[in-house]
Amino acid sequence: MKKIASTLLLFLGCTLLLAQHNYHELCVDFAVGSTQMDTTFQQNAAQQAEMVKFLQTLQNDSTIQIKDITFRGITSPDGTCVLNKRLAKTRLKNVEKWLRSQIALSDSLIQYEEETITWEEFKHIVANTDVIYKDSILSVLNQPSNLPDSVCSDKMDNRVRQLKNMYNGEVWKQLNQQYFDGMRRACVVITTNQHLSKDITPIIPVVTPKPDSLVIDTVLPPRVVTDTLVTDTVPAWTRQLTLKTNALFWAVGMANAAIDIDLAEHWSLSIPLFYSAWDYFVNDIKFRAVGLQPEVRYWIKDTNKDGWFVGAHFGMAYWNVAVNGTYRYQDRNREEPALGGGVGFGYRLPISKNGKWKVEFALGLGVYHAPYDKFVNVPNGALVESDTYLYWGVDQAAVSFSYTFDLKKKGGKQ
Repeated sequence: MKKIASTLLLFLGCTLLLAQHNYHELCVDFAVGSTQMDTTFQQNAAQQAEMVKFLQTLQNDSTIQIKDITFRGITSPDGTCVLNKRLAKTRLKNVEKWLRSQIALSDSLIQYEEETITWEEFKHIVANTDVIYKDSILSVLNQPSNLPDSVCSDKMDNRVRQLKNMYNGEVWKQLNQQYFDGMRRACVVITTNQHLSKDITPIIPVVTPKPDSLVIDTVLPPRVVTDTLVTDTVPAWTRQLTLKTNALFWAVGMANAAIDIDLAEHWSLSIPLFYSAWDYFVNDIKFRAVGLQPEVRYWIKDTNKDGWFVGAHFGMAYWNVAVNGTYRYQDRNREEPALGGGVGFGYRLPISKNGKWKVEFALGLGVYHAPYDKFVNVPNGALVESDTYLYWGVDQAAVSFSYTFDLKKKGGKQ
């Protein structure tokens, strides 16, 4: 029995040595956002021909057993989970449909993997090239995703958002130009039990960066390096300062200007100042005023401070108003301004190619305590009465044009 058992063990060992488990991967590339197979794109014509030839070789070789054929759909990081999942699925289905039109494949061999973004491959590419700010990029790629594997939504992966905002988008631009083209593809992975008597080299495509991928535009800020510490950081958002003016105020002859400065990722502080010191052609028609209306805003969409916002504001104004009637109204003793505040909302959108010039629409409602003096509406008119008025209603209306500046410190730190 011992002799028989030894013989069986020797036989099994030799069998394992005579066979090996191999993976063969061949891919087709896709243009950004596209699911259509294009033989003129990249090296697709040669890659598609190689797919058919390789499968035919395997099927005609009796010493090789095909275990399974897996279709993988892959996308680059620039897109939401829902979009990338749809692109990945459609790409792999189109490759499968085309390949089955060229060669017969058994349904029992077919499997699918909608991998979308290959984060591990992306990290491997970055880690093995001399891209500037490699450590910062890898620190982002090593973070966990904010999107659970079981949930796919229209939200963008937090790692994508951080990479897009690094150094005003210049790093993302380079990554996109040099690496992402090689990540938009659908692949056929063929698993075989291959005997050593046949030598078929597994085909594993490697995404190789273009020769100029090691050079990033010089507009990037220099890295500040101490003894062992690279001090460039990964900002989650880019702080901005916006200067703007309200066209509606100018329409009634009121000079005005405002600043809007970022406080945090979705928060900003807007401080408008307005001033008017003249009559409307005659001294009994006037709207003189000086005031300000600081507002804390929450921007709903994202870190660019565009789209919809809601805000809460405080208002203060000294005023002198006459509308060609019998009386003129003025803040009491020229010392007690109208005070109050309210809430508002608005929408801002870029109107230039570089996104710096923008237009903003805003409307607000508020309540104000306004002590006033009432005068006869003639030069040096007599004081009629002093009273207090509680105003509530629209206290903010704006169609503003603005220009945005990025605020950066030396070394590229925010």
